[in-house]
Amino acid sequence: MPKTVSALAALILAAISTPAFADDEASNRPLVVASQYGDCYARSIPSGTYGNEGRTEIFLVEAEADRLVHTYDWYAHTLRLECNVAGADGSVGVSVVGFGPWARGQAADDETLALAFYWNGRLLRRYSTLDLAERPDNVQASISHYTVIDDVVGYQWIAGNRYAFALRLVDGRELVFDAGTGARLQTSEGGRPRLGE
Repeated sequence: MPKTVSALAALILAAISTPAFADDEASNRPLVVASQYGDCYARSIPSGTYGNEGRTEIFLVEAEADRLVHTYDWYAHTLRLECNVAGADGSVGVSVVGFGPWARGQAADDETLALAFYWNGRLLRRYSTLDLAERPDNVQASISHYTVIDDVVGYQWIAGNRYAFALRLVDGRELVFDAGTGARLQTSEGGRPRLGE
């Protein structure tokens, strides 16, 4: 009986002293993401084990062969895209939202990328983790990493070719952006983006 108790105590001690797997940073892997209706897609290929170094290619799906339309010099382990999105001038293009790497540390800061908006091959706006959190301590932290985004709601149709992009933060707020400009939108009581803002 004492050996069983000793073995059980050793097992419990080993479990307590082993780092949590949930806190291990996931390594980069190639990623393919399609738009909601599958008319365009992205291939994001990392050049390193961690971080945002790499290449992302955007393709339009066509009958004979898919057509490469945009290339970015970054990798994202999470990204979203939507085709036929109106830009600031009303013309239609491909909207891409790329997310930053795992945020290391315990507090939001100006240097760590949370997400960036691109349209038709060019950067529109970048938001740091502090831009979203508004306070350094407004995060959900583990032993070595933190997050400010709880859920990616994604693209939401507004009217015509205008789309919004929404996120839910760890503090319960929902942020809504214009997918064609990257600007933050004001929302109505029901959380619907307000046009013209």
